[in-house]
Amino acid sequence: MRAVLFVFLLVNFGLALGWFLLALLSQTQGLQLIALGHLSLAALYFFPVLAYRPMAPYDPLNLVALFVVIGCTAPSYFITFDQTRRIQILMGDLSQADFIPITLLYAVTMLLVGFGYAACKTRLPVERILPREDRLSARGFQFAIIVGLVLGLGALALFVERTGGLASSIADISRKRAVQIVSNGEVTYASAGYLRMIGSLSVPLMLIVLSYYLGRFKVLPRWIRWQIWLLCAISFALPFIASARSSVVFTILGLMIVLSVHNRLSRSTLIATSLAVLVIFGTMSALRSAAQRGDAESFANPFLALAESGNGLSLFGTAHIVTHVPDRMKYQLGSTYLTWITAPIPRSVWPGKPDVSLGKRIKGEVMQARVIRTGRPPSIINEGWINFGLPGMLLAALAFGYVLRLVPNSLNPVLKTSAFAAPLYFTFALDLANLSNAAFSQGVVRILTNLVLIWLCYLLIQHSFARKRQRGSGYAPLPAPSGHAPK
Repeated sequence: MRAVLFVFLLVNFGLALGWFLLALLSQTQGLQLIALGHLSLAALYFFPVLAYRPMAPYDPLNLVALFVVIGCTAPSYFITFDQTRRIQILMGDLSQADFIPITLLYAVTMLLVGFGYAACKTRLPVERILPREDRLSARGFQFAIIVGLVLGLGALALFVERTGGLASSIADISRKRAVQIVSNGEVTYASAGYLRMIGSLSVPLMLIVLSYYLGRFKVLPRWIRWQIWLLCAISFALPFIASARSSVVFTILGLMIVLSVHNRLSRSTLIATSLAVLVIFGTMSALRSAAQRGDAESFANPFLALAESGNGLSLFGTAHIVTHVPDRMKYQLGSTYLTWITAPIPRSVWPGKPDVSLGKRIKGEVMQARVIRTGRPPSIINEGWINFGLPGMLLAALAFGYVLRLVPNSLNPVLKTSAFAAPLYFTFALDLANLSNAAFSQGVVRILTNLVLIWLCYLLIQHSFARKRQRGSGYAPLPAPSGHAPK
């Protein structure tokens, strides 16, 4: 993996140098933006490669690199060569020239993320808190799977009913959904967070079941495969209907992490899964566009949709925040790091509770765009600027990189010895990497939610086991690793 990253580093340094020289020779200012976009990618990996930090393909830093490509490198080409209507909306009142110094600052923060990552040598002894697998039984897994499927289907049905149902239009299959709440004559929108949470129980359960049985069978029995497929279907249904593209992609990544940990991720599976991700993302983007604007296209180019989405570690968001804070939004002085405390309170009870994502405030106050249901969440790095300006931004980048490395340091040694380690890795790796496109409090809520779901999965399995032991009938042991009979 180090050789691949070294080549990737050299390629991006080379592209950055090439575009800089071309900008100098042609006296085209916009080409500097593309050069800095590639320099940002190279800067992210500079210290980790230099320090020779071992890195798996599913390492959190690689996921952050993907966010950099989506949020900075790809958009830099569009800002320079093809400012589509969507790109112009994202640029707002900023010109192409305004983005050049901001992208240089962006590259500096990526260098600090890489430095923090390479500097982290701490490991947390997670094996002390992982559930004991000798207390798991086949009966417990069956009980948990049944409950997970029933709760998932029930949450899906209630979510669809409370967010407007399914209309006859094909665009209604996948669109942004929210619950309308009228308070004092004003309409606010809630995300139906508790229903989404219950509907998401099948995701960690699926990963736990898959991880456990992959460690015990070289070839999964048909009855186990059918159960995993059912859990997969439930796991994808709610985020697909809610047009939560990132949730669908993250669930697929979770499956790939578990397969990779148990050496079951073949090259053909990787290629097929990658193509499936692009098709799903393109289809969901087209359906969302049809629901919002009435466009008739049945498929959206996934590469164009990603570059125009404003997602990832967004250069657009960075530019607006650095340019307009504190002029349009005062420094928050750390208050945004505490809004997660209010998250458990339903918006139906407190319609005006703080937005943990900060997205609506950024879109309305900073970008001065119309806010209807969703906004433009910052990255944890940009949130540092929102709270404390440049020093806050640089410190946030450094801390972000350090915590990213803490995940593989702590969980890599136990990935193959505990069925719960892979779901935990999935939770921390993806949710921490997703802070590239989310606020700190939003990340805390996601991590705590997923930890609660993993704990509930264990309780379901453990409860069933305990009941059987109380009746004095013993319990049916699960197969030993690799399908051998237990001694």
